Amino acid sequence: MSRFLHGVDDDMRQKNRDRIFACGKQDLINVTQKYLFKKPYAATILGPDNPKFAIDGQFRQVKNVQMPEIGE
Repeated sequence: MSRFLHGVDDDMRQKNRDRIFACGKQDLINVTQKYLFKKPYAATILGPDNPKFAIDGQFRQVKNVQMPEIGE
């Protein structure tokens, strides 16, 4: 996390926070329509096994999968 915050002081962090809280409903709708509407997406959930996910058809569990090395 500190890698992402390097060079970000408290004033910069507060300005960013203020900008986020200044967003209104229509701002969120506009951004969603511009960047997210009808776009492919994926979500990843990391954590312990959850029985709800095993029986819910909207989730696919992948267990103990090793990521391939770059170039494989």
